[in-house]
Amino acid sequence: MVKGYVLQILDGNTTAESAAHINSMEEDMREWFPSYPDFLMWVEDLRRTRSEDRRGSRFTANDLTIDSIASDVKEVNDQLFAFQDIECRSLKGVLMELEYGGTGRVHMSDYYAAGLRGDHLFVEHVDYLRKLGAIDDTDPNHPSVIISNFLTSKANCLTETSFHSVCCLDECQALLGHLESSIAAPMATPGKIAELVSAMSSDTIDAPRNLSASLMSRLGDIADQHDGHVPLHGRLFAQWMHHAYPLECPYPHVADTTSPVTQDQWMELTGADDITATEEERLRFSKMKKPLQASAELPWVHAEELVGHHKLHKRPTAASSGRKVAAFAAVLAFAAAIAGAASRFVGESSNGKEKFMV
Repeated sequence: MVKGYVLQILDGNTTAESAAHINSMEEDMREWFPSYPDFLMWVEDLRRTRSEDRRGSRFTANDLTIDSIASDVKEVNDQLFAFQDIECRSLKGVLMELEYGGTGRVHMSDYYAAGLRGDHLFVEHVDYLRKLGAIDDTDPNHPSVIISNFLTSKANCLTETSFHSVCCLDECQALLGHLESSIAAPMATPGKIAELVSAMSSDTIDAPRNLSASLMSRLGDIADQHDGHVPLHGRLFAQWMHHAYPLECPYPHVADTTSPVTQDQWMELTGADDITATEEERLRFSKMKKPLQASAELPWVHAEELVGHHKLHKRPTAASSGRKVAAFAAVLAFAAAIAGAASRFVGESSNGKEKFMV
């Protein structure tokens, strides 16, 4: 029963209808999910831990009651991310071994070659990866896989349904969160950002460090476009963070140039039976000659896109303060004139001329 539910969790969209259907689903799962045996072992370990907890809280414990099974299944569902995080970290380590020049990228030839050796399931069609935003086409003759974009893409979701998704963690969010809490404002000066980032470590970057002249120059260019400040929630700063942390922060493509979809959605859009590139196509890519001098320069597109617009709060100048004081004085003078006229009017009324109900 638990295996059937686990298969439904992983499949995301199919409901197990019989024992034969479960067996069929399991065959498919073993084919496209190489870590399926490890996943079953992880589930079994989780169930045994739950069973020991039950025995510790009562004299007898029946693991086969409906309540116990339902509780175990719920726990598996709640802890899915723990297993996925292990898988994602392992995948990141593998891709880092294939990375070239500290760019956070893997040549398409190396990516497919590793898959053809059977080491890893690197078989996705290049058009699917491109739609996900995981391909760098800066050199159209030598496309490469952007590691951080690939890791956080829908291609690596353990499961995705209309209710929830279990995907790889976007490590850049923790870095950006630290900057947000430290700055406590939607924008900051280049100097402040450089100070914080140079002291901020990540999974692959040690701190403290000296930021390169290129990083400092780019940061200054962004500030020049925004009156001396850098918006934290814009495309240019996200691009700068990718340059500063290429293995943690995804490269932000310009809007409407990518359209992330699930594997099922892509197959529906293209009419393909699978997202896998043909073996012939993968062989062709794997035999492509690499550039003699692979550039370690990351692409930079000077196109800004802001989540929101923020105005800097500037201190008022002496002239503007003088105008405000003069305006306030005029208001007071006008109010005094009205008050004087009112008092005269009330005085005349009290002498017996006329009385008004207000």
